[in-house]
Amino acid sequence: MSADETKSDTMREAQIKHMAYLSVRLLKWLDSGDHYDCTFAVGPEISQKVFRCHRQVLAAASPALETMLLGQFEEGQKGPDDPITLAACDAEIFAMALRFIYGSETLKIIENCTSLEQAESLFTFAAMWQVAVLDKLAADICLQFDHTAEDLLQLHNLFMLHNYKEKAAAVLKMMCDRGSEVLSSMEEASKETVEALLRSDQMNIFSEKQVFDALVKWGFAQVGPNADPAAVRAKLGRLMGLVRFCAFSKTHFTQLSHKTKILTGDEKAAIFSHLELPESTDPVKGLDLTSPWRGLCQMTHFLIRFNDTAHRQFTELSDSNRELKFDFQVNKPVYLLSVGVHSLCYLNPGLEMSIRVDLKEDMEIKSSCSFHTPANKHSYAQQEDSLIDLVNPILLKENTKYTVLINHLSSRVRMVPILADQNPTYITTEGLKVNYSPLQGDVCALGFGWPTKHE
Repeated sequence: MSADETKSDTMREAQIKHMAYLSVRLLKWLDSGDHYDCTFAVGPEISQKVFRCHRQVLAAASPALETMLLGQFEEGQKGPDDPITLAACDAEIFAMALRFIYGSETLKIIENCTSLEQAESLFTFAAMWQVAVLDKLAADICLQFDHTAEDLLQLHNLFMLHNYKEKAAAVLKMMCDRGSEVLSSMEEASKETVEALLRSDQMNIFSEKQVFDALVKWGFAQVGPNADPAAVRAKLGRLMGLVRFCAFSKTHFTQLSHKTKILTGDEKAAIFSHLELPESTDPVKGLDLTSPWRGLCQMTHFLIRFNDTAHRQFTELSDSNRELKFDFQVNKPVYLLSVGVHSLCYLNPGLEMSIRVDLKEDMEIKSSCSFHTPANKHSYAQQEDSLIDLVNPILLKENTKYTVLINHLSSRVRMVPILADQNPTYITTEGLKVNYSPLQGDVCALGFGWPTKHE
């Protein structure tokens, strides 16, 4: 080791020892009240606690306290025993802050902050009074707890309120990782937090319809449950432009357009046109018809079994045999996003097509959905139209038997199988293995998904 390095180490050691000595001395003054020159009465009057402190020590740690205690404010003119009242502050939080200011008791603060509420209160105090280092420490403690969706929304708002953008960004990433859960809980969120969430390019959701539904629900929560839709739309303002309508499936938007009064007829027509012919749709003011899908990664697999191995063998379902039954298991937890049959056609193409899909877990129905196509809209249903998206996808358990029941509610339906492997036993991708044993029918498709990974 060189002489310069030895000298540097010696200086650092001396500084550390000196600061430790000062901390011990200052904490002794705080605990004993020796040499105090100001008094704080902290907390509600019924349970106030008195702290004897030292102006110069507090002023050195906090520019805000320096201005209050050493400036021309009323508090700066008070005598040693004339208390400065902080009724809105929690006495326990104030005591933690004092021990950090006087003695840098970082470890004890971490040990004593046993709840998110305490950590948020400590952060709020440190941010408001500009106690350097303590604010960052308290913010880091806030991020270390297990959070509910409501916790994350509140925490993001707290960090944004005090302009701690880096910490707010960390919370926003956590919210996006739990997108579906957070969207379903955001009625009480601030407008700034809602906007930040909706501007995110990655969010673990199953459908952009979740974003729309959550935003409308938030709007009614702000205006009132029985408010006029026009008033809700006015409240939403530019937030509606953050919904990525181009990411809707036609099925979801058809369902939505029949129910919502938030969108105008012209807006619905423009969105429909875009979903049908994206390249030919003119821009619509206030709507996003260009931003890409930002949600759950969907991987669709055709799990197929033939009654007859001939690839184009027709199978007619009679009035007494309208149900296709399909059993399967997965080797790890995964979301089921969609289910359906492929290449459906009719003896009479003028008939309507109606299908109901039930998903059973150990004989108990977990989800049901339906698919409907008007007459004269098909001869052979296209692949994307045959898949039925689950509005509320199901988290499948590993090594658990699931049964898909596909009921054709229309008359004179025929199924035409598409090209497929000869009797495959499983399909794998991304570590997912699907074992299946179809009992009846020719073609079935399951769409699986799992959370996207943030870079």
